Amino acid sequence: MAHKDVFFDRLGLYGPDLTTWPPHERRWAEALCRQVPELADALAQEARFLDALKAVPVPPPSEGFEARVQAVSRLPQRRPAARARHTLWWPRVAFGALAVLGFVLGYTYAGTPPADVVAFLFLTRGGVL
Repeated sequence: MAHKDVFFDRLGLYGPDLTTWPPHERRWAEALCRQVPELADALAQEARFLDALKAVPVPPPSEGFEARVQAVSRLPQRRPAARARHTLWWPRVAFGALAVLGFVLGYTYAGTPPADVVAFLFLTRGGVL
C-alpha cells in the first residue's frame, strides 16, 4: 500500500511527535492512523524507542577533545595536482564544440529529406513511410 510507504517515509523524516510535522502532513497522518491502527502502533513504538534512546546517558568528552578537534581543523587542505587540473579543459571544449556543431547541422538540414532518401525508405519499408 503506497500510503503506508509514504507514512513511514514521513515518520523517518519528521519523527514520532506529530506536533512537529507540517500542518497538512499532520492532518493526513492523524486521519491515516485513525483508519489503520497498525500505523498508530508504529508511531507509538517509534516514540517509545526515541524516549529510550534519550534516556541513555552520554559520557562527557574526554580531556583534550576540543584541542584535538581544533588541531585537526587547522591542517592544510590538500590541493589537486597541477597536471590533473590542467588536463580537464579539453573535454569541456570538445563537448561544447560538438554541441554547437550538432545544433547548426540540425537546423541546416532540418526539413524535407532528399528524394533519394525518401525513395530508399519507401522501398525498404514495403511502400510505407
